[in-house]
Amino acid sequence: MLAETLTGVDVIVGGDSHSLLSSDPSASFIGNIQGEYPTELVNADGDKVCVVQAYQFATVLGSLSVVFDQSGVVQSCGGSPIIPFDDGNMDWANDTSDASGTLGPSDVEIVSNFLQEGGIFRPFDEDEAARAALAELEAQIDSQFSRVVGSAAEDLCYERIPGQGRSTVCDVEDTQANGGDITQLVARAYLETVKIADVTIQNAGGVRTDFAAGNITLDDIYTLLPFSNTLGTIEMTGAEITL
Repeated sequence: MLAETLTGVDVIVGGDSHSLLSSDPSASFIGNIQGEYPTELVNADGDKVCVVQAYQFATVLGSLSVVFDQSGVVQSCGGSPIIPFDDGNMDWANDTSDASGTLGPSDVEIVSNFLQEGGIFRPFDEDEAARAALAELEAQIDSQFSRVVGSAAEDLCYERIPGQGRSTVCDVEDTQANGGDITQLVARAYLETVKIADVTIQNAGGVRTDFAAGNITLDDIYTLLPFSNTLGTIEMTGAEITL
């Protein structure tokens, strides 16, 4: 555990592992619960550490309360995840078929009351002012992101692991030997950007989509590389590079 190796740390807010933490079993409606919220651990000083994480993709909000003594040492950790939902409109789907639909008012009320029994599911109304401001910004972004910035002469496959089958435009057989084209193209682009580099190494998990043959828009670029990563250079010998 990271907490056990650290000193002077009171709270750890996790991310990227997408861990769902909750002391309320009703959270299992949205995912597999990985531990308590908050999880209490002990750091290298022997002091209590509060560990929290709000799941993934803004599905959950986190509410954490920490009590310190006069010396700044954690005495207790409290709080819970908050799972917002829209109780004015609910859809349903059958896991074993393609059947789906929208719940009627009476069924929506039953589901809403059921969800709220545990206390962590809470209905929220959309803020109209925030929605209007967001719509204005979305219109500005859409006008820029729809701009064509390049083209692909052929389909460029997305694949994290050779033959995994993530690509939506290429057959598994096309990526079985060497993985996806698009990841290698990104690595080549980085190599040409950093003029002093001889080799580039790109994590395939940092590349997120295919490019079908045809026009490439700015939106396609951001979908391909959605993370705010930066290029770093390091001096290594050939013997130190292992692929």
